[in-house]
Amino acid sequence: MRFVKAILVLALTVPGWAQTVTIVQPDVAGLELIGWQSPEFQASLDAALGPQVIGQLGAWVPYTVVLKNNSAEALAAYQMQWSANGTTAGTGLGSASPGPNFILKPGDALVFLPGLEVATHMAVDLPTRLLQRNMTMQLASLGKMKAVVISLDSVVFASGRFVGPDKQENFARDVAQFAAGRTVDVELQSKLAAGDSYDSIASWLSEIANQPIAGGPRATRDWNTEFQITEARHLLRRLQGSGAPAVLKLVQQQLQAPAITVHR
Repeated sequence: MRFVKAILVLALTVPGWAQTVTIVQPDVAGLELIGWQSPEFQASLDAALGPQVIGQLGAWVPYTVVLKNNSAEALAAYQMQWSANGTTAGTGLGSASPGPNFILKPGDALVFLPGLEVATHMAVDLPTRLLQRNMTMQLASLGKMKAVVISLDSVVFASGRFVGPDKQENFARDVAQFAAGRTVDVELQSKLAAGDSYDSIASWLSEIANQPIAGGPRATRDWNTEFQITEARHLLRRLQGSGAPAVLKLVQQQLQAPAITVHR
């Protein structure tokens, strides 16, 4: 499927040169990227986060984009990309986001900055987040680029369908994100239901959590093991901090979400 159908180009005045910011529209029915050059930008921000947000963005405004889901199907994951000078280099943002707090339902919108996905509950704290060191460094890096291209690199629909050019090579990551952690949840629920002791469950989670995360190139990483480790660490912290009942409640909530098998 061809993923690009149109572009919008904005010329900015930056000390020393004119910077262009290009927004590439996804060629997926019902998905739209809205940037500040669009007459819909202000209203889209207001609808997604509230009318106070535009004044908090400051120098981030040209690099802010709203992803609007006008399709008939929810999005379960999404990957945005900010590229330097029309290449795949540069700053990327996005995460596979299973769970009801991150699903982008039909008719809803999310706001993205490089390195930050802004949900409604984050709007109040937005000025503080934008002053964090990693964000200020990214803004400085973006300001030095003569051309910035903003695009939707990939999405996962609630049906599991993966669509996009995937220049960031996230397909294997998304497959594992929706499956690997769930296997840990299922096993832990089984152990709790069987009456396993706190110590035995903590020991089992520790065995998984204490494994090193190897890292490496995105295309060859062992994402299944990595997400199992991540989930085990999360559950172990909850177990140690709040006890087995809190962990059981969390796991049950997570397993209530429909299982998603990511596929092309």
